[in-house]
Amino acid sequence: PLVHNLKPIGTGWNVTIALWDGNRNLGWLSIDNFIHNRPISQPQLEILAQYGMLIAATLSRKQTEAALIVSEERLRQAISVGKIGIIDDHLDGTLYVSSEERSFYGWSPDETITREMMLQQIHPDDVARMSEAANRSLDPTGDGLLSEVEFRILDTQGVQHWLSLRTQTIFEGESSERHPVRVIGAVMDITNRK
Repeated sequence: PLVHNLKPIGTGWNVTIALWDGNRNLGWLSIDNFIHNRPISQPQLEILAQYGMLIAATLSRKQTEAALIVSEERLRQAISVGKIGIIDDHLDGTLYVSSEERSFYGWSPDETITREMMLQQIHPDDVARMSEAANRSLDPTGDGLLSEVEFRILDTQGVQHWLSLRTQTIFEGESSERHPVRVIGAVMDITNRK
């Protein structure tokens, strides 16, 4: 019975629905109809089941979004503390260069960066070696991994920096149709170690 001020005021039904995300229980949804004292109908049960699934999906999405925010912030902090520059080159002209990477080269935050600009700032004595390393990483017969390569750049003020670069090329297609579509790289300024 439904009780108010220690007096029964109604009887009826109650339903508890488990909120699932795959094999993980996210919680419970409990509903009652003690005031109207009517039995629950099959359509009402079906609506409640659908409502429970909607709540579970929403709750799961919200938990995933919250975890993603925490993970992204953790990554941002690690990149900032480690002073790691990020390059994401889609090889179609779309190029992302992180603020850390921009600072190595002396570029402003709103400056449009091109692959050619990056190549022009490589120290002349390191151009051939870097070109060879880039060609190896873009070779469709390889794994696309560019292990650590150290090279020099001259920033926009002409100051020399030593950088350490690692990249991974992503390919599409199979066999003779396999071709590079994206290169993601991490760069560290190692000038203080030299």
